[in-house]
Amino acid sequence: MSVTLPGVVGSGRLSAAVAVTPVVTDASGSTSSLSLVEGSAHGWAVPWVLLLVLVVATAVVVLVVRGVRRGRGRRRAREEARVEEAVAEALRERAEAGSAG
Repeated sequence: MSVTLPGVVGSGRLSAAVAVTPVVTDASGSTSSLSLVEGSAHGWAVPWVLLLVLVVATAVVVLVVRGVRRGRGRRRAREEARVEEAVAEALRERAEAGSAG
């Protein structure tokens, strides 16, 4: 059985207690009370919206971190290629200057 209570946010472990006094009505219309019945229950109420927000926020953070790391790797690779090209050019110029002189 499930009951929705306005103003109660389901977040974590919830407890409920109830006390009921049953009343019996007979054929003549008179009523008589029976003994008090009490009960309690506990259960977990998962805050699905909050859980979804946390999952989405975590995914965004992970994707941003991965993007930054990939960007750094690409920049590093481009810089290394430029350095290698500059060194090769300098060695060619030195070799041409040495053979010309």
